[in-house]
Amino acid sequence: MKAPPLIIGIDPGKHIGLAWLRLSPTLTLLKREVVSLKVLDYYPFPKDALLVLGDSTQSHAIQQKLAARAHPFKLIDEHNSSLEAKELYFREHPQALLSRIWAEPPLWDDYAAYVIAKRYVNYPP
Repeated sequence: MKAPPLIIGIDPGKHIGLAWLRLSPTLTLLKREVVSLKVLDYYPFPKDALLVLGDSTQSHAIQQKLAARAHPFKLIDEHNSSLEAKELYFREHPQALLSRIWAEPPLWDDYAAYVIAKRYVNYPP
C-alpha cells in the first residue's frame, strides 16, 4: 500500500507534539507545533492526511478524540522517541544546551512527533 503524501505525527503526553511531513518527492518537514489536548477537538487535520500516533503516554485520550472526529490513525511504537527528540532539539539549538542549567526546560514534543512520523515512513506496517 502506498503511503499518503501528507503524514502528521502526534506525540501524546502532557503537551502534544505535532509534525507535518510531505512525502513528495522527498521527505519534507512542513511544520511542527505543540498544542494542548483541548485543541485536538477542533484542530484542522486535513482529511487526506495520515495521522500517526505514538502508542504510549496519554495515547488513549487522543485515540478517543480522533475516533470521535472519525479521523483514521495508525499507532506507532514511540519507545525512546523523547530521547531522540531531545537530541534533535539540542542539535538544532546548541545554545539551549548551554543555557538549560539556568532556564526553563524547553518543550520538544514537536520534535518527538517528527520522530514518530519518520518512524512510520521508514517502517510502514
